[in-house]
Amino acid sequence: MKQNKIKKLKNAGWTVGNAQDFLELTQEETLFLELKLALSAHLKECRQEQHLTQNELAELLQSSQ
Repeated sequence: MKQNKIKKLKNAGWTVGNAQDFLELTQEETLFLELKLALSAHLKECRQEQHLTQNELAELLQSSQ
């Protein structure tokens, strides 16, 4: 989130945090989620480089979309 937006929200009385704060995650849980997001983004990038749809990749992996 942009700093000017955070400042405006705080000035309006809102509390600004992150997913870790909101979900009360441990550091390990946060790192695990970040790893899953990074892997997902990399898989999507590789799939798109191969010009595959989600369905086509799922078929190759014998999985569901």
